[in-house]
Amino acid sequence: MWKFIAATSLVEAAAKQPHIVFTLVDDLGFNDAGWRPAPDGPSSDLAGAWPVTEKYAKEGVTMNNYYTQPICTPTRGAFMSGRYPIRLGLQHAVINPGVPYGLPLDEVTLADKLSAAGYRNLGVGKWHLGAHTQSSLPMSRGFDEWYGYWYGWSDYWTHSSGIGGPGDCQVGTCFLDLHENSELDATQNGTYATFRFSEKLDQMLQTHKDAHDDKPFFLYYAMQNVHGPLESPSEWLSKEPCNSISNSARQIFCAQALMADEAFGNVTRSVQSLFPNDDVVYIVSGDNGGNPHDGGNNMPLRGKKASLWEGGVRNNAFIWSNSNEILPAGRRGSLYTNLMHVTDWHATILDLAGVSDDNGYALDGVSHLDAIQRGSTVPRTEMLINIDPHSGGAGPDAAGNVVESAYRMGDWKLLLDVADDSYHPLPGSLSSSKGRLNALYNITADPTEITNLYDSFPDVVKEMSKKLSQLTQEQLYPCNCGNYCTHGVAECPYDSSCISAAQASGSWTPWLSGANVLNV
Repeated sequence: MWKFIAATSLVEAAAKQPHIVFTLVDDLGFNDAGWRPAPDGPSSDLAGAWPVTEKYAKEGVTMNNYYTQPICTPTRGAFMSGRYPIRLGLQHAVINPGVPYGLPLDEVTLADKLSAAGYRNLGVGKWHLGAHTQSSLPMSRGFDEWYGYWYGWSDYWTHSSGIGGPGDCQVGTCFLDLHENSELDATQNGTYATFRFSEKLDQMLQTHKDAHDDKPFFLYYAMQNVHGPLESPSEWLSKEPCNSISNSARQIFCAQALMADEAFGNVTRSVQSLFPNDDVVYIVSGDNGGNPHDGGNNMPLRGKKASLWEGGVRNNAFIWSNSNEILPAGRRGSLYTNLMHVTDWHATILDLAGVSDDNGYALDGVSHLDAIQRGSTVPRTEMLINIDPHSGGAGPDAAGNVVESAYRMGDWKLLLDVADDSYHPLPGSLSSSKGRLNALYNITADPTEITNLYDSFPDVVKEMSKKLSQLTQEQLYPCNCGNYCTHGVAECPYDSSCISAAQASGSWTPWLSGANVLNV
């Protein structure tokens, strides 16, 4: 069913396959990336928190019309599969401990495809694509080495997480979530996670140099920073520019950003030291909009993490390479204005590796490599942002749910039945929803979504609504957890048997065998 065809020129000269490092910064808001260019210079109060990252961004190509999904699991699923979350059953929520679903097992991951093309795949940080079965873990999805946590958040010091959100570690439902490959690492209590991950990255790269120097590597660094909880070593709060920030949540967030930059810098130094003559590609991306409650900031965009407004889905990314063949000198320092979606990195990385993908599933992502290199093509002009058939509240379907959706076509963005949201200039507070609405914006002219043109352009609304309707018919219903799930109820039921398994092992651990679940 699955075929992977590597470009002949690259296979015959394996040394020409570049090492690829994809760094995903967790909960990085639009205004949190101090390396993001602004018309009048850096506008973020965190501009000084990203010195290394800013250097690489300025020497690379920065995406200026780039979109992810509004929350963590859907973005990771889209990146790993190259397909919209509606095709994965991951379009609604995030995977919390105790819920038995994940990236469907019939999806071939980016790591699988790169492995077939001769790459070794290294992963560090956050997985968040299923941990209820062994077959859902990173080591079963194409990775040769993995170090990190399997669920969506973890305490930076204790490396434990609970069934609720960040900071919710109630006795009896909170367990260690730190693993080396498939084994528990219970030795790191009191070690700040970012420093531990950097240490493991160095070890993985050294192992690759010592034992696999004939192969290229793909390094997936799914950072814990800058996701909540708001925790930082005290000495980092006194570093510039964090020491001049008065809002306490933003100050801690700043320290987490500063450590993220240091961690990225550590990767670049290790790679340069170990592989000085090899071609390398660095890609840095956020995974969704920032969360103001945890210090994030998306200004001047409207909305926040978990929303379909620009503040929830418009994000930051750049690509850099030391090779002028991969990234021509004339393109360095440029802004890339073509519309781009996180699924496109999947296709672009395959292109970088010289892999022609034919795995039985059509990708939603398209390669932007030629456009990045030459600036002469337009890989995509439209994309699905999301369709969530279970967004809550009184609605039109039998379960009383609202189908919340959004689509981007050229300059236009259509939002249907979305929860209203405002702007969040100050970290630490979230405004309540003011109901639901339909909206149409010319995003090119109005990126902050101020002027609703829904009633002024009925033909545009009709055309884009038709596209959403068609995609709705194609979706895999949320919560792809087989017999555990009832159609019409998107929330995957919590399975309390996960607790006894966690108690027995001392950590969150897979508690179901493959025979207990369907295709997950």
